[in-house]
Amino acid sequence: KEPFRYEALLKFLEHRVIPKVEKVEHNKYYKTIAIKKENVYIYGYIIVANNKEKSVLEITLSESLIKVLPQVLRVVRNMFDLNSDPYAVYNVLKSANDIIPNCFKLGTRIPGSPNDFEMVTRAIIGQLISVEKATEVLSSFCEKYGKKIETNIDGLEYVFPVPESISSLNNIYDELCSLKMTRTKADAIKGMADLFTNEKLSFKGILNSKETMNEMLKVKGIGKWTVDYVAMRGMNETDILLDTDYAIKKIMKIKNIEDVNIFDKYKPYRTYLTIGLWEIEKEILENE
Repeated sequence: KEPFRYEALLKFLEHRVIPKVEKVEHNKYYKTIAIKKENVYIYGYIIVANNKEKSVLEITLSESLIKVLPQVLRVVRNMFDLNSDPYAVYNVLKSANDIIPNCFKLGTRIPGSPNDFEMVTRAIIGQLISVEKATEVLSSFCEKYGKKIETNIDGLEYVFPVPESISSLNNIYDELCSLKMTRTKADAIKGMADLFTNEKLSFKGILNSKETMNEMLKVKGIGKWTVDYVAMRGMNETDILLDTDYAIKKIMKIKNIEDVNIFDKYKPYRTYLTIGLWEIEKEILENE
């Protein structure tokens, strides 16, 4: 559905790219993925491009993934927020620009999740550190525990680790803390890996995201920021203003906004505001 801010979404993904697992090149998104079918993982890769003339995304996929094509299409629809109705969102949010100029642009999408466990792990590792440092740790994590596959594409070598590969680790601290992460984060990743492995948690087709978020909060090392971030990108939760985020707190301070409840009238689309605020963060901080 037009308008579709493909380049903005791609820029978001590019800033968070895990080397050897994904890349953005020539205005295309490349990603290795694992799809579980009948308790067996099928590994491969996708390439996503935007065809503006036809208003469609064009997907190239490895032959291995043809047998799970419906699941692959669901991944792409989620990652690129293709179910969004841009004008419905814009009609609710347009006046937010009177509070913070350019905080929302028509056609903005929520960058979704390629995989539940990947999204959770990204969020846990990203707690309280920069995107750049998180990417370094994630890259080491994928090289150590991810499956190495042959793609014949430069820069695509590993698939993000599946939860079973982490759940089966014996000494979680020796294993994960060697990758420059804290014991708290190691606990959280192991706890979530166990839940996914035992199929006690899934984000697919959930009817009550709040219930799922509460289950996540019971895991040692999981806090509100992590759960909200995962809900935004992994559970299709459209109404999260991530006011616990360091960058957003900084923006609110610069703009002298003491009460974030001022944004309550923008329900149920406040996640789009979060994405918009991250997009203008650099510009706001530079002008400070």
